[in-house]
Amino acid sequence: MDLRLFWGVTKRYKRLALGGTLMAIMLGVLAYGTPSFAGGRPTLIARGASTYQSVAQLLITQGVGTYSTINPKTIATGAPGYMSSLSPIYAGLANGTAVQDVIRASHITGTVTAAEGIDPLTGDYTPFINMTASAPSSADAAALIRLGVSTLQRYVAAMESSSGVPSGERVQLEVVKSGLPPVLASRPKPTIPILVFLAVLSATIALMFSLENRDPQTAARLGRVSAAAAAHAGEPVVAIGPDQPPISGDPRRGRGDGYRNGGERRGLPERLVQPD
Repeated sequence: MDLRLFWGVTKRYKRLALGGTLMAIMLGVLAYGTPSFAGGRPTLIARGASTYQSVAQLLITQGVGTYSTINPKTIATGAPGYMSSLSPIYAGLANGTAVQDVIRASHITGTVTAAEGIDPLTGDYTPFINMTASAPSSADAAALIRLGVSTLQRYVAAMESSSGVPSGERVQLEVVKSGLPPVLASRPKPTIPILVFLAVLSATIALMFSLENRDPQTAARLGRVSAAAAAHAGEPVVAIGPDQPPISGDPRRGRGDGYRNGGERRGLPERLVQPD
């Protein structure tokens, strides 16, 4: 790329270059978000919602203290291995209709999902349940995760109570991680605004060079054509024969300047394109 040529064209059409750059910036900003004056100060509301997530972790345990004793004679239903096998069952209950209906009835924007705990090394189940709340705001994500955890705990306790399970043998879901405060999981990507900015800027550059190519005097000052060719650019073009290309110049001057470089015949288009 000829930087001298580019800088010369930019200086020649500096108003167009400045206006095109400002328009590219403005359209890029508008493609990213919508200006707002809420709260008495200007802000930019991004197009597309950000997503906040809150991940809570529950431990499946039992009232007899399965994970707080070293007694090898722990009853079978209270053994740690048995608790791990319950992980997908309680995750399914959290994703079931009974729990999800309560969450939807709160009218809080977002979702709550649950997944069983899995050991990343062995692939075996672990006695954990991971609940994830996703919402467009941090406050909604925090409210959803609290509601999801409490709803699942109450639902499991109600099932055990209605089944007549002794209190000492009931499964309990203890909160290991509350998931608070929520974290920003995703935000609108600037891909489209960047493309809009580059498209407008490229169109501005193309327009400047198009105008420069139509102005022979500018081309001569930039060294793209000779001064003589630029001086004759405005003269009429005439043909000297049926089988000969047209040449420029006054017919009364004979051959004019159509013959150059040892008799080579070049018309106006060739002189403007090919530098001397």
